[in-house]
Amino acid sequence: MKKLRFWKKKENFFLLELSEEGVSAMLLGIGEDKKLVPKKEWADANCAKLIKRFRVKQLPKNIIVSASPVIAFTSVLPVVLMREAAGEEITATELENLLAQAVGRVFNQCRTEASKSLGIDDLDAILVGSRVLDFKIDGHKVMNPVGFSAGKLEAVLELVLTTRKVFNDIKVFVRGQSSIFFTEVGRAELSILQRTSDPPLGVVLLDHPRSHYSVMLKAPVQSLKRGELDWSIKSLNDSIVREWGITPLVAQGIYEAYLKKDFSPPVMKAMGKILKPASESLLATVRDQFKGPLYVNSPSSLPFPLPVKKGGVVLMEPPLADALQKFGFSVNLAEWPYPPNQVFKKLAPFLEFYGDKSDSTINHWLRRHLNWLGASV
Repeated sequence: MKKLRFWKKKENFFLLELSEEGVSAMLLGIGEDKKLVPKKEWADANCAKLIKRFRVKQLPKNIIVSASPVIAFTSVLPVVLMREAAGEEITATELENLLAQAVGRVFNQCRTEASKSLGIDDLDAILVGSRVLDFKIDGHKVMNPVGFSAGKLEAVLELVLTTRKVFNDIKVFVRGQSSIFFTEVGRAELSILQRTSDPPLGVVLLDHPRSHYSVMLKAPVQSLKRGELDWSIKSLNDSIVREWGITPLVAQGIYEAYLKKDFSPPVMKAMGKILKPASESLLATVRDQFKGPLYVNSPSSLPFPLPVKKGGVVLMEPPLADALQKFGFSVNLAEWPYPPNQVFKKLAPFLEFYGDKSDSTINHWLRRHLNWLGASV
């Protein structure tokens, strides 16, 4: 019997996830029914060690890199492009030059903000992504302003920066035959959530030692707010360690048993009291920062069910099924060794890439002009 082939080579995608702790990679396959399947996974301390596990030339053409907020910075900002010849039609060359000049004016500010957020020197903040998200002509939204007459153009630009070290690390994955799509994981999730909900909305990435948030604010133009939360996912385990004087590994096992409700009612009640301060600290922290839906990404389940409302904020699970439906994809969660919120986190960069419009001529112009600001991957 002839062996059926469910994936074509061009339908494989290499997902690279970077964080402070290390690097992980996944070969993602798309079945004929548009089901997304994790075909193979790798993990290591850094890109140099990971790259030794396979031949770079055998990688799929499309490489999608997502980085944690600790090592990548996204800036979404509006710019105004003023024209002298208001009565004449906008040409492609003029638009190209106007965009490049606008980014040149704001880049130093973005780089300063990025370097401060990433804890690096300004010169070590490297531009790795740029695109135009929106255009307006005299207040009216247009897909492409070329051919219109106007004295003022408005655009929303997105710039993604990372550290020089990260940039040098990921360059080893490019050998002429491949291209890299680079995104910050919080921004990737927001880009997908915007297809299912209207701003304001946000994501919170619970982690250790720091947690991070990214919020898309409701405004006349898109506005991105990002920052750290003074809360660690490790505080849940630490509560058990302190209370019972046990090792973190044993505490983790006890916490997982609590989530499964494997204890007697009295022990469940006692555990609830132990975990309550850390839980209330998280809820108080997000209550003071946000209003509206806040989608939670956590490496482990929280000790309270979602959704939960605290003040003006509602903590919710990411809408994985709705997001996949928007793109016509599906998954079998039994094939993924992660909870749904982590599947959403891993797939958000791929979905952002899949729905990205930055292959447009306009964004090709922009990337070409911005090479002098940073060595684009």
